[in-house]
Amino acid sequence: MRHALLSVVVGLSTLAGGCKSIDMVELQPTIEEAPALASAVRVSDPAQSNQLVSGFYEIQAGAWRWTAPQFQVLLAAPRAAATRGAQLVFEFSLPDPSIASLKSVTVGATINRLQLPPETYTTSGLHEYRRDIPASALGAPEVSVAFSVDKFLTPPNDGRNLALVATAIALEPK
Repeated sequence: MRHALLSVVVGLSTLAGGCKSIDMVELQPTIEEAPALASAVRVSDPAQSNQLVSGFYEIQAGAWRWTAPQFQVLLAAPRAAATRGAQLVFEFSLPDPSIASLKSVTVGATINRLQLPPETYTTSGLHEYRRDIPASALGAPEVSVAFSVDKFLTPPNDGRNLALVATAIALEPK
């Protein structure tokens, strides 16, 4: 009996020694996917700066950015926008010196190659450019919006063409 027990112990030891040890799985960092696009962008939010495609200058006072005369943003289409449409909403300001010098500023936009009606602003302060977007222009999950401004300031010794003080751009569901 003792001999049989010893044989079993030796046999199990031999089997265990012949087995490969199991390596522990080590978690490795991975390349993260780009953050999902938002349908509303605060231009002062660094986490959303990847949606500001072109024509935006650095964040000012932690709350806004100057735009160039042409600027572009990428937005997510809201749910059901492909069947109901949406509204484009652009919140911006025109500083007193801009209106004093330029007298008026006209803002226009193109969304996925659909040209939207422009609007002319003649007063300083907060403004909103709001346009209905038909469902036919919102079939893709990503929407490219290109804005243009007819007049702008070029401060001396600055090198920038300053058009609008942008705060937010959004596609709102209907």
